[in-house]
This record gives sequence, C-alpha cells and structure tokens, in this order.
Amino acid sequence: MITDADLHIHSRYSKAVSKLMTFPILAENAKLKGLGIVGTGDILNPQWEKELLKAAQKVDEGSYEIKGARFLLTAEVEDNRRVHHLLIFPSIDAVREMRERLNPYSKDIETEGRPHANLSPAEIADLANELDVLIGPAHCVPPDTLLILRKGITKISDVKEGDEVLTHNGRFRRIARVYKRKHTGNILKIKVRYIPEPIIVTPEHPIYAIKTSPACHGVRGICKPTCKRQFSMKKRGRNCKRYYSTYKPEWVMAKDLKIGDVVLFPVLKEIRDIKRISLKEFIDSVASNKWKKDTPEEIEVSKEFCRLVGYFLAEGSCFRDGITFSLSEEETDVIDDITTLLKEIFGVKPSIRNDKRGKGYELKVYSRVLRNFFGEMFYIKGKEKRAWNKQLPHEFLYLPPEKQFEIFVGWWKGDGGVTTSRILMNQMNIIAMRNGFISTFSRHKVKSAKIGKRNAKTTHDRWQARISTFNDEIENMLKKRGITKLPKGDIRYGWFDGVYFYLPIIRIEKEPYDGIVYNLEVEEDSSYVTESGTLHNCFTPWTALYKEYNSLKEAYGDAKVHFLELGLSADSYMADRIKAHHKLTYLSNSDAHSPMPHRLGREFNRFEIEDATFDEVRKAILKRGGRKIILNAGLDPRLGKYHLTACSKCYTKYRLEDAKRLNWRCELCGGIIKKGVHDRILELADTNEKPKDRPPYLHLAPLAEIIAMVLNKGVETKAVKSVWERLLREFGSEIAVLVDVPIKSIAKLIGEEITKAIWAFRNEKLIVIPGGGGKYGEIKLPEEVKKAKLEDIEGIEIKHEDVYYKPKQSSILSFLKKA
Repeated sequence: MITDADLHIHSRYSKAVSKLMTFPILAENAKLKGLGIVGTGDILNPQWEKELLKAAQKVDEGSYEIKGARFLLTAEVEDNRRVHHLLIFPSIDAVREMRERLNPYSKDIETEGRPHANLSPAEIADLANELDVLIGPAHCVPPDTLLILRKGITKISDVKEGDEVLTHNGRFRRIARVYKRKHTGNILKIKVRYIPEPIIVTPEHPIYAIKTSPACHGVRGICKPTCKRQFSMKKRGRNCKRYYSTYKPEWVMAKDLKIGDVVLFPVLKEIRDIKRISLKEFIDSVASNKWKKDTPEEIEVSKEFCRLVGYFLAEGSCFRDGITFSLSEEETDVIDDITTLLKEIFGVKPSIRNDKRGKGYELKVYSRVLRNFFGEMFYIKGKEKRAWNKQLPHEFLYLPPEKQFEIFVGWWKGDGGVTTSRILMNQMNIIAMRNGFISTFSRHKVKSAKIGKRNAKTTHDRWQARISTFNDEIENMLKKRGITKLPKGDIRYGWFDGVYFYLPIIRIEKEPYDGIVYNLEVEEDSSYVTESGTLHNCFTPWTALYKEYNSLKEAYGDAKVHFLELGLSADSYMADRIKAHHKLTYLSNSDAHSPMPHRLGREFNRFEIEDATFDEVRKAILKRGGRKIILNAGLDPRLGKYHLTACSKCYTKYRLEDAKRLNWRCELCGGIIKKGVHDRILELADTNEKPKDRPPYLHLAPLAEIIAMVLNKGVETKAVKSVWERLLREFGSEIAVLVDVPIKSIAKLIGEEITKAIWAFRNEKLIVIPGGGGKYGEIKLPEEVKKAKLEDIEGIEIKHEDVYYKPKQSSILSFLKKA
C-alpha cells in the first residue's frame, strides 16, 4: 500500500501550540489533507497519552486509530546542549519506560510536551536503541552579533574561550566553550523598542523576557508600571488590575514571544574607577622636544576630562601634528568649554580658525603627544583613525556613572547624538543605561550623494540617538545640562527598576538563514548579553546538531541513528550536499503547531508499506523488506527571502563572484549586497553526489494557495474555499488532488485554468522568481501554460530567464590593482 505520513507534530501541552490540537480534530483534518499516518507528537507527556488512549482504538502495540486515521507514537526530546531529537516508539510500554528512565534527568517530563533531559545525544540514543525506539536529529546566533565582554564590545565570531561576557545577572562570567557550526533553517528577528538592532536567533532560542498581559479597561498596549491611567482610574473610583505586579522574568523560547512581551536588558553593575592616566609613554614616543614641552606626565580622570573625551568622540579627529575639533558657528558655548578644558587639563590653548565658507570653527592643538594619546585611546586598534572606528577604551565602561554621564554630555552636545561607529553607539547606550536612561538609536543606511556633478558614495551607516527616560528625576538631570530634546513624559513604553530595563517587543519577523552560527557555554549564569537582548545558551532546529557537534559521530558516538529530519527550510537536494547525510533516510515533517490543513501535512513522506503500523514504518525507514519512502514533499526553499545573493535595497540579484568583485555594494543603487542561502550552501558543500536510493523531493504549496493564485483572490475568500471544498468532496483529500488524481479528472470537475496550475506544480513547470536580499520569492504560472490547451500541455517547454544582473565590465586597471 501507498500511504502519506506526517510524523512530527505537537500537542497543546507544548508552548505556542493551538488549543485545537486534540486527537478528534487531528483525525478529521488528517483525512481532509490525505494523511494515512500522523505522529502523535508529545507522547511522553502523560496527559497527552491519556487523551490518546481515551480517543483511539489500538491497532497493534505501536499503532492507534481514530476516525480512520492511524497514529504512531512520537515525541521530541531536548538534550543537555539543547539539540532536539525525534523519537518514534514501538509501544506504549516503551513510551512509559522512556518516561521513567528520563525522569531523573528531566524537571518537566510530566508537564511539558517537549521535555528537556540533562543527557547527551549519545546517552539519549543509547537509551532509544535499548528500548527499540527509532531516533534522529530533529531541528545559535549569526557571526556579526555583538556581545558585551569585559574587554569591550566584540563580535561573537571573535570571542575566545576564557573571555568574560556580561550575563543576565549584570556581571561578567567566563566563557567555557565557543561553538561554531553551520546552520540552515529559519531565524527570528525580534525588534525591541529603544534598541536599534533586532535580536536575531533561531525560533527555539531562550530569551530573558516577561509574558505580558493587555492593559485593562480597553486601554491600548500592555499593563505596565509606567501606565499613568492607573492613578486617574483610582480617582474615578475604578480599579486598575495591575497585572504587572505578577510579572516574573523567565527564559522564553523566541517563537513563544509575541508583540508586546517584554525583553529584559541588565545594567552593568561593576564599578572600577580610574584616578589618573600616565602620558609618559606618549611623551617618550615623540622625538622632538618641542612637542614634549609643558606636557604633563599624568592627568586626572576627572569629570572635566571625561566631558572633553565626549567632545572628542563627537567632533574630534587627529592630524599629522595634533588634534582638531570641528564645530558649527552656533556652538559657541561648546567652543568655550573645549578651550577651557584643554587649558586646564593639558596646559594648551587651541588655535581657532573661522571657516566662513563652511560656517563653522576649527579648534587645532599642535601636539604630537596629544595626537598619539587621543589616537591610541579612542580609536579601534589597528584601524584607520576615522569617525566610524571611534570607541571608548573598555576600561571606561566601568567608571563611576557620574563620570560616564560627563562623557555622554560632551558627546551629545558635540554631535547631537550622532555617530557612524557601531561600537561607540553600543558603548554610549551602556553608559546611558548605567545612568538610568536609554539612547534610542535609529539606523540611517548609506545612500549615494552628489557633490556638484560628481557622485559620492558614503560608506558607513549613521546612527542617530534619541534619549528616552523612565522617571522625572533623570529627565530633570538631563535638562539641567542643556539636553532638552526629550520625548513627552507621558510616553513611556518600557520601565526601569534600577537593575533591568524592561523593553517591549514591537516587531517579529521570520526568515531563512544559511551560514555559520555560534553558541557559548558560559560558566555559572549560562547566559550572555548581546547588543540587543539577553540570551540563554542556544538551542535550535535539526541543523543545530552542527552548531554543537562537528559530525553525527561526534554527537551520537557509536549509538545508531535511524533518520534525519529535514525541516521546513531545507529539501533533500540541499541536505545531500553534505556527504555524511547520505546513509540516512530523510523525513520531511510539518512540525505542526495547528491542526489546520494548511499547517498539518504541509510537508509529508510517502511510504510504500504493507500496513499503516509502526513495524511497517520502521522497515521503511531502515530500508528493509522492500518497504521504503518513495517521496518526500514540502515547501520550495527558493521562495525564502535570502535564497539568492541580492541587494538588500533594490533586490537586484548578483552572482557570488560579481558580488565579491563589487565589494558587496550594489552597482545600481549603492545598497549592501547580502549573500544568499544558495551561495552559502555551495561554499560549505563537500559533495555533488546523490545517493542512488534517495527518493525524489516534490516542491508543493497548499492547494488553497494554488487556487488563489489562478483566481487572483485571497486564500480565505469564498471563491477559493468553494473550489477547495468541491475538489475535496470529489477526490477525498488535498494530497490526492495535488499529487495523484489524473489531471483530466480534475479538469472535468473544475475546468482547465486551475487544473493547469496543479499540473504545473506537479511537474515543476512554474516560473519561480527566487527570493533574495530580504524579499520573498514569487511563483508565477507561465504564459505558455496559461495559453495552452490541456491536451497540448505535456509538451510545453518553459523558458527560464536569467535572474542575475550583469555588472559592467571592469577596466584592466582595476584588475591590475587587485593583483
């Protein structure tokens, strides 16, 4: 017999799963979809087991039936490195034995749908093999993510074991281990109010957060301590619910967060004052005595010096013989302050040049000692001394808050909260937080500009700050220092309790990702703070196996692994580029959190077996007795937002070699070119071979979406639903219509137009415009198919246009420069 199966779903006992996930509803929708076998999911949860046994009839030890749908006993377990493993059980006794054996290592085995066990993959696999349970890997942070280390703000790709990272407790703890692996799958971008860069994680990565409640009495937004309506309501005799009083921070999986939930950002607690700084090495580095004359050998790190540092970070620069400050003609108070500070601290008086053409002033100090001092202290080492490479020495991040406030005041007065340095942007926010407020930075991406008739390209993004306060005392403190551009006092979306800033989520986006990802093992606190939020040690989809381990062998040791689950963002063609996968059977399952037909069975496996039982499915997975999987079906990865390498601004697609030659800048608009998943796979692949027994992979879309494409209507419209229901009444299931029913039979029922689209999907005769640069791909029905008669459709050849832009030919001189 041929039967279709979806072996990985979840129950309502897992987080973020529909309450409609009950066995009767699953059975009904499995029939509509055309699934002969469905995995129970979460069967290790005792309550879900009871519901199964109450609703189902036992077929054999490992198989149950509800309303004609067969259910196999399946579950997902998370190991001690938070890699997930799919289990398929031979019997209820094996389920109970596994539950009992995992109980000493799991705190949530009795309550959670997807339990965590403090065991290694090899230990879980050994246990599974002992109980005759089938096991395989089921379903991390990108390399540019910035972390707050004791030694400064650093890319996660550059951290090392032994470095100390800021944790959720506001303290530094040692990094015991750094993991670097390949990841192909979905990631979430979680944008938090007040923080410029989103948190970028895999869907199951834990984030330190609070699940909030809506504001009471119909007020928009969330219930929060800063809601001023609670006081006005009291005056009117109405009770405020004050749900916020019950809020409790917890580690929440990214996929379980929603807009309005609150992410916690800790304030750096450590204070290490610096009393004085020696200038002796900078004096000795200068040969000529004229530069050394009258320069003090050490200076006090006073509030005044800190304010001068702020001015330099905003308006200062180095030139061959000294330092300079460039200011507008309106900034006379700043000019006077800088002049006074230079005289008091260094004993020098700047020359002031009135640049009438530029409508500003230039303050110059001729001192190579100060040039070396400021150049060494306030720029990234090894980088050119330009604005985008400015930073504070990491030791300055631990100065007393009152000294740091002076740095902020000088920086703000000098440049109004603008910088092109991402490092400095993050440092200023750390300083602001230590003083009880937040610098909300907005990112202004580089654009081409014209100077006369000449096109000039800016090369670095600009960050513009806006100060956000959470209490009147801080607001008054800022106003006293001349910082008056502040938001209205009654607009406070988050709050601050002296230990954490509580920042609401305003946007969540999902997109595919393929590339290197990193994870840290942090001693004691098991967490780390990025520029955007507070994360726990990471856990992920199936490719996260390669986040934690270099190979299947390293993860599972000598224990046998029976299959590999592909996941929604991969197909067998992609997975086969890694040779270690070739010996394994692939399963394509939905990981459904809802029983609706557009979720359940959106990816499925077609089995050739004699009966819909565990024993027969086991034989097929192990390729025994002639049983086998003859088809994997699922979504087309080409539709992802980052499938091809493309410009993130105008979405022009580039071949990888052209993108590299253009230094990742779009030739048409100057936007940044982002490397695509397709090209990243090609970089990491170690084989072009394909196992001879690998079944085909069919790219499908839900039937309702195909109908909607032809009718040019919404998926939920009556017109689309009417055709969908008519097809299912006649042919029994969605999968039958998509895969099996003769095309002529479909045409006889609903006509040729939609029928031709179904044929095009089956035969992959569609025009797929791949996604890239952040724009989703598109599917179009070719004009050749639209115009053809049904009887002539088989011989149609589809012309696929080259989607890549061809850059202009480089001159021979550019090649010589590169050489």
